Amino acid sequence: MPSSNVSETKQPDVYQDCLACRIVGTAALGGVGIYALNQSRAHAPGSIVGKRIMAGLGVCASVF
Repeated sequence: MPSSNVSETKQPDVYQDCLACRIVGTAALGGVGIYALNQSRAHAPGSIVGKRIMAGLGVCASVF
């Protein structure tokens, strides 16, 4: 009689996004980056610190 203590190891399924999800995600993050960079320009209202934060956010969103 086989032992019931034998544990089967299952490998977890690897999740992969569909192509449409990747396109939408890339476009959304790129849009956020462009918006943040636009808000960091000199003509936009706000403080210097806020503009620098928006510039950093825009660069990070555009790069990643």
